[in-house]
Amino acid sequence: MKMTNDLSNKKNINFQGIKQEKIIAEKFLKKCNDVIPYTKSNSYIAAKINQHYGDKKYQDLIDKLFNLYEDYNKAISKNRQELRSHRLFNNFKELTDYLKNTIIKTKFANCAEKNYVLQSMFLKENISANAVRMFTKTKKTGEIVHGKDHTFLVFNLSPYAQLDSPSTWGSKAIVVDAWNNIVMKANDAIKYFEKFFSNNLQKEAVMFESANKIKIPKSSKIC
Repeated sequence: MKMTNDLSNKKNINFQGIKQEKIIAEKFLKKCNDVIPYTKSNSYIAAKINQHYGDKKYQDLIDKLFNLYEDYNKAISKNRQELRSHRLFNNFKELTDYLKNTIIKTKFANCAEKNYVLQSMFLKENISANAVRMFTKTKKTGEIVHGKDHTFLVFNLSPYAQLDSPSTWGSKAIVVDAWNNIVMKANDAIKYFEKFFSNNLQKEAVMFESANKIKIPKSSKIC
């Protein structure tokens, strides 16, 4: 499932203070949470397993989380299969309306689904909010590390920003993430994600790419 969000005519707002920028992000996040107040996510369960994996103190809990992960993964995979079998969408709004209605109906969604719905709310107000995918590779082999990828939104970017290079986003860039329910300065958010997904920065490389061209995977894999 691929579709590009046209951001060419959207405003990249740039207020004087970071506080004002966070306020507008929090407004959109609240609106999204009002529409989609509660969801279950297999990738969230996977992140929690990774945080405590190998710790004998949490072994009983991890065993239960693995079972819960499998149940949630089946539901997410079913939703995504139905999305792929659906008629072609004419535009981004049609797609995100479908995602929103599916989430409301089933109560299941991972980061991509939730944050594309949130992105549609920004775009409706003519504000540019870019979807970015964070993913992890091993430094030794370059293999993708499953369970350590994440899609979120970033807005108020520098005019010269490149989505695959957070160092170019600018000091006023804001990350807003409906899946993790956070609004943060971009550099703080990246550190938060690295901790949340248990990235070992000595052995793993955290990378970024544009996710404005929507490609929702069939399912999520745990590590």
